[in-house]
Amino acid sequence: MKLTHGFLAAMTGIALLASTSVSADQYTASTKSGVEIHPIGTLGFSQGGDTLGTYRVEFLGDTSDVDVDAGDSLFLYGGVQMRWPDAHLGMLIQGGLATTGVGSSSDGVDFKRWPVEAIGFVEAGKMRLGLGLTHHFSPTFDEDGTGGNLRVEFDNASGWIAQIEYHSGPATFGLRYVDISYDFSTLEIDGSSWGLFGTYIFGVQAR
Repeated sequence: MKLTHGFLAAMTGIALLASTSVSADQYTASTKSGVEIHPIGTLGFSQGGDTLGTYRVEFLGDTSDVDVDAGDSLFLYGGVQMRWPDAHLGMLIQGGLATTGVGSSSDGVDFKRWPVEAIGFVEAGKMRLGLGLTHHFSPTFDEDGTGGNLRVEFDNASGWIAQIEYHSGPATFGLRYVDISYDFSTLEIDGSSWGLFGTYIFGVQAR
């Protein structure tokens, strides 16, 4: 699935514009359209995809082999949520850093990418079902060690997201699936993953 540069620029522009016009303590609500706009922050982790490498790690005297997979990540996003409460519909646009790795900066491995996401959702009571698109900028695999350094810069990649959330006041907690792959020359790596996440919606009162 390929996204146009215009669509990606529009998503990023909307997120930046909304984030700069909305503070953490006050949100913009349009009485004419009934839309509520809030800044959000999301923290989560994911696992899955093809194995990029297996590495021996020593911790507290014990040694074990650890796989680094293309779908593994700890991710931190910021963005904006738009919600139409009367229609039980909404949309969120967010972006940030997703990274995974083992070892230290001078002797280890890491895989970083910078996702931007646009997800529409429908509300059913305290549950929210979402479906959307994601685009990962600059997916980069780095391996540093005594045997030498290796860097693989994958092409920017597009995919889709499905997620389910439990919504309570300013917080949501959910499960998500991301379907995506990364290309480098003739090599294609599956980066699909399952993940858990929590989102805080600023300016929403607990209820």
